[in-house]
Amino acid sequence: MLQEDPENYLALNNLGMVGWERGDADAAAGYFTRALLCNAGYEPARVNLAEVRLKQGRYDEAETALDAVAASARDARYEYLRAEALLGLGRTAEAVRHCNLGVRFNPDYEPLQQLRQRLESENAPS
Repeated sequence: MLQEDPENYLALNNLGMVGWERGDADAAAGYFTRALLCNAGYEPARVNLAEVRLKQGRYDEAETALDAVAASARDARYEYLRAEALLGLGRTAEAVRHCNLGVRFNPDYEPLQQLRQRLESENAPS
C-alpha cells in the first residue's frame, strides 16, 4: 500500500501499531512520526507516538506530543498518558489532576484506575 501511496498516514499509523505490538518502539515511533508528517492533524498517530515516548522514559517528548493533541480528541487514554508523563517529570499534583479528568471521561478505564491506586498509595500518610 505504501508503494502506491507513500503518504498514506493510515497505513503508516497501522505499521507503527504493528511495530509497537512487536516491541520495536523505535520503528513504531518512526512510523507514527511519518504519519504525522503526512497528516499533522491525525490525532491517533500523535497519541500513539506519545505512548511510545512515555514507555521509553522520554517524558518530555511524550508531553510535547500530548500538548499538540486537539481538545476534541482528548479522552481517558489521553488523560492517562498525560498523567503518566507528568508523573515521570516529577509533577505529581498535575498528574493527579489529569488522572481525575480521565476518570470523568471513562471511570472504567483500567489504566487510569491502576494509576489512581498507585498515586493514592504513594501519597498516603505513613
